[in-house]
Amino acid sequence: PDREEMTAEIGIPVEGLPMDDDGREVIPGWEIPVTDHLGNPGDEVEYEYDFGDGWVHSVVLEEILDREEEAVYPRCIDGAQPCPPEDCGGPRGYERLLEILADPEDDEYGDTREWSSSDITRYPPFEPGVFDIGRIRFDDPRERWEFAFSDEPSESSAFGTAASPGENDDAIRRYHAVEEILEAFEHGMGYQREAVDQAIAKREDITPYLLQILEDIRDFPEEFIVEPEGAEELYALLLLGYFGERKAHAILLEMLRLPDEDLHELWGEILAVDMPMVLLRTSGGDIEGMQDLIRDRAAYQYSRTAGVEALVYGTVDGTFDRDTVLSFLCTSLDTVEPDDLPDEELEFTSLLAASIMDLHPAEYRETIDRAFDRGLILPRVVTRSDFDREMDEPREAALERLRASYSTYALDDIHHALRKWLDQDELYRESPAPHESGSHGSAKSKKKKSKRKQAKASRKKKRKK
Repeated sequence: PDREEMTAEIGIPVEGLPMDDDGREVIPGWEIPVTDHLGNPGDEVEYEYDFGDGWVHSVVLEEILDREEEAVYPRCIDGAQPCPPEDCGGPRGYERLLEILADPEDDEYGDTREWSSSDITRYPPFEPGVFDIGRIRFDDPRERWEFAFSDEPSESSAFGTAASPGENDDAIRRYHAVEEILEAFEHGMGYQREAVDQAIAKREDITPYLLQILEDIRDFPEEFIVEPEGAEELYALLLLGYFGERKAHAILLEMLRLPDEDLHELWGEILAVDMPMVLLRTSGGDIEGMQDLIRDRAAYQYSRTAGVEALVYGTVDGTFDRDTVLSFLCTSLDTVEPDDLPDEELEFTSLLAASIMDLHPAEYRETIDRAFDRGLILPRVVTRSDFDREMDEPREAALERLRASYSTYALDDIHHALRKWLDQDELYRESPAPHESGSHGSAKSKKKKSKRKQAKASRKKKRKK
């Protein structure tokens, strides 16, 4: 039936949320026989797996065969292609995954091949084009629900796996260890030093889940803004930066193009203090993505400034060439048209000039002078006398200050980087603005709270697959 005509949805009900987003009752799938909806050849149902990524399947009853006396049901009789790996980014991400794996010359081939072959979720390594009927397993949906949502999931089931009991026990133990870390990040009060140490020790296991948190922030930012509890996003951001996790970089560049208000409420001063170093450490030396962010005048000015600072810091550790960075930044400043410049753009050009000064741009003095003459630099950010004084100093003095700044924010001491935000009386970000008054505002608030509960349940379910 058409989705708009449906009065109920068959699936996994979430505690406290008996209805889906469209007000339809959610009926536990284990209470509904398949024959109620697939009774005649040609009957079709729609099955959606993972509401965040949107894997939508059409299930069609093609033929009804006689039961074989000694056969065990349900069973798979044939298939084509392997199941896509977990957390690959939905259908579009899966298409990109196949493109990369089909091209060994692709820049992302090595990392992607390693990731797709080292899944800890007890599924076999992903091999495009390979279908192994011997790996197909069926499980009880009630047991799966209990495993995904109960506080003490059973360790007797190994859903969707062909692993041996010993391997299952090891995978379950590893899962429980990761789950405890993530629970501490999400619900713990104050700085969770022990959980951070455990996360570092279990870097390979926990990284996919930290990446999933970043993806959730990118895709559903309101779920982290309404009723913020805990600081899982901060732990995810800084740990991925500390790990130098390259898969985080593209997610971050997309997230940093969220609306200005969302980014301000999500990250606050973290955009200026730690985001540049996270961008640098996850870049793997790729400069183009940050250059594109800096050029994007539709992006939040402080997102663009984080990209600028990342490039400047990259000249300290040799990730980027100073002359290349300086040429790009000065060209970006020199090509700005000053007429009718919005306040946000003027703020950005001023901060851009301040970052350029950190590189002692004596060879671009005329460019900076033109920027002052054209009114592109706010005096409250940088004055002409500030610039002249910097240029009168030896280059080494300016670069020494830059090295000191790099050392302060380098994330080498992850405990210090996290503790400075979390050992405070208030959470690191500012509280969101109050919701609108009146019944409309109240309904909007309740809907956002409901979405946050669904997202948290979805993340917990994904961790327990």
